[in-house]
Amino acid sequence: KYLIQHSAGSGKTNSIAWSAHFLADLHNANNEKIFDTVLVVSDRKVIDGQLQDVIYGFERTAGVVATIKGGGGSKSSELAEALSGDKKIVVCTIQTFPFALEAVRELAATQGKQFAVIADEADSSQTGEAASKLKQLLSAEEQEAVADGGEISSEDILAAQMASRASEKGITYVAFTATPKAKTLELFGRRPDPSLPAGEGNLPEPFHVYSMRQA
Repeated sequence: KYLIQHSAGSGKTNSIAWSAHFLADLHNANNEKIFDTVLVVSDRKVIDGQLQDVIYGFERTAGVVATIKGGGGSKSSELAEALSGDKKIVVCTIQTFPFALEAVRELAATQGKQFAVIADEADSSQTGEAASKLKQLLSAEEQEAVADGGEISSEDILAAQMASRASEKGITYVAFTATPKAKTLELFGRRPDPSLPAGEGNLPEPFHVYSMRQA
C-alpha cells in the first residue's frame, strides 16, 4: 500500500497517468510483467475533463487502455471483458469502483493475477442522493467504516473497503490525495519505524509528498 500526497493544481493528473503506464509496463528481474492490469479510479468529471485524455495520450500501443462508464449490467460486462482481456489500464468512476474492486479480488484469488489499484481522491466528493447511492454499493461492514459526513469520495470508498478486509495478495494499492484523512493515513501511511507500533513520534506518513511549495 502506498500513499502519495500530491497538492491540487500541481500536475496530479499527469502524475497519475504516468504512474499508471509505469506500473503497467513494470517488469521484474526475469523480465516478467509484475501487474496484469492497472485499475485507475477517479471522479467522473475528472475522467471526462482530462484524466482519460492524458492516459490515452501516454498510450504507446493503441487498444491497451479501457474506460468503463457504462450503467447497470453493461458496467459489469465491460469490466469483466476489460479485466480478463489484454487491457493494461482500466479507468473507472467512483460509482463503478466497488464492482471493479470485487472483480479484481476474485481474479487475484482464483487466477493468481496481479493488479495495481490507483485511487484518485478527486476534489469533488459525492453528496446528497449520489452519496447515498454510492454507500448502497458497500456492504454493511464497509458502510460503518465511512464517516457519517454526508459526503463520500473515492478515498472514503477505498478506505472503507480496506478497513473491512485484511490485506490481500495480488493487489497493490496506490492512493493519490491532496489532503489525506486520518483514516487514509492509518491504512496507507508508513510508520518511520515499522518495527514499532504507531504512536507519538512514530505516526504513519505518506510514502511520497509533492507539496505546493515544490509545485
